[in-house]
Amino acid sequence: MTDQFVIDIASYQEGYSVATSTAAAIFAKVTEGTYYVNPFYAGWQGQAKAANKLLAWYHFLSGENAQAQAAFTKAHIDPSLVGMLDIEPEKAYKPTLAEAFAYIDACKAEGLTVRFAYLPHWYWVEMGRPDLSGFAARGVHLISSAYPAGSGSAEGIYAAAGGDNGEGWAGYGNATPVLWQFTNQATDQGMRVDYSAFKGSAAELGVLFGKTAPVPPHANAAVVALQKLLNAHGAGLAEDGIKGPLTNGAIRAHLSGLLVEQGQTGLAVQVLQATLNVFGAGLAVDGVFGPKTALALKDFQAAHALKADAICGPKTLAVLAP
Repeated sequence: MTDQFVIDIASYQEGYSVATSTAAAIFAKVTEGTYYVNPFYAGWQGQAKAANKLLAWYHFLSGENAQAQAAFTKAHIDPSLVGMLDIEPEKAYKPTLAEAFAYIDACKAEGLTVRFAYLPHWYWVEMGRPDLSGFAARGVHLISSAYPAGSGSAEGIYAAAGGDNGEGWAGYGNATPVLWQFTNQATDQGMRVDYSAFKGSAAELGVLFGKTAPVPPHANAAVVALQKLLNAHGAGLAEDGIKGPLTNGAIRAHLSGLLVEQGQTGLAVQVLQATLNVFGAGLAVDGVFGPKTALALKDFQAAHALKADAICGPKTLAVLAP
């Protein structure tokens, strides 16, 4: 079971000490629309820097101009920090996916990095179950939410909710959650606090939150090369040579829903080639699905009791990136 927990704090947690927090990382609300600034954010940001804590800002989306919202956020944060976009309805306002993408794109134009999007499953359903693959294309990771009953310690609530096999880890909209917000009732420093779980390592969480991790001296070179390729397209992975849940998730983000076969070219083919190299293929990662790539894929399929048809579809992907 994971032991990486991330908290979400806003003005409701006035007096919370980031400096002494036991959470692995912290999301702190900074802005909402162009009309609200959290008066406690600056203090939390300063505490995190002084105590070397992982902290990301977050912005609550409004229906106002995306460029104006991005500029408003930038004026109140350290722009070297990564951020999260909170996509939830507020009174009569119902945010759209287009508005979310517009804010993320506007932040990029302002030199800011939005690394996460909090879009609860229930609101995704209310939106009409749209395709969320545009998040991965922008290097943004989905955060889900599903709250079981219970209060008390985060560890106890998470375990009771099924832990690493709980409902909040299920993907939706062609996106797989990197974090699951599993409660808003955990007790922390005498307050009720939102808690999310993270399945990866501390190093992987650090990279997601913008901390550079060194490459281990004996890292698997093929996995590092794969991670570098995925990071060039916004994955935010630790280049540690370990093909873990986040690396597998990034592979799936590029290949899910596709049939990758001979004659195709492009990024999906590159990801397939780099992934096959992890299994010893020795391919040039040139993005061209030619005879050598077809043969390597057939060999992989045959070795794993799959139909050796040289087509990377759902069954093959499930073994390439479980």
